[in-house]
Amino acid sequence: MTITEIAGYLILLEFIYALYLFPKALGESKGAYREPADPFFGKMKEDCRWVHGMTFRSAAVGFIILLPLLIIIQEVSQKYLGIPGSALLILIILIPITYYERKKTKANKIEADRKNEAEGRPVKK
Repeated sequence: MTITEIAGYLILLEFIYALYLFPKALGESKGAYREPADPFFGKMKEDCRWVHGMTFRSAAVGFIILLPLLIIIQEVSQKYLGIPGSALLILIILIPITYYERKKTKANKIEADRKNEAEGRPVKK
């Protein structure tokens, strides 16, 4: 295998990771929120808990706006830097987003657990 082939596979893995990372990071930026009530599935308003993480809106924005933007960045950087340089650039973009997502996940989990305990709901461990 050449470096170009390895970098191509690395880009593929980075995009698969970005499929998970972008919606999760956007959802965590929202903070802790109450689950939406859905009587169709038997979830009434009084049964809703405080949660955090990915929502349908964050997934839509991540898949429709951010992922194509990352693809455009990859294509342009591949034209000027080559495939290995493009793989490195995408990795450099994903590292701070990963750090932000993990930091916000910890903070939002603590906040959601605190709010659930204040309302007398059991906390998921």
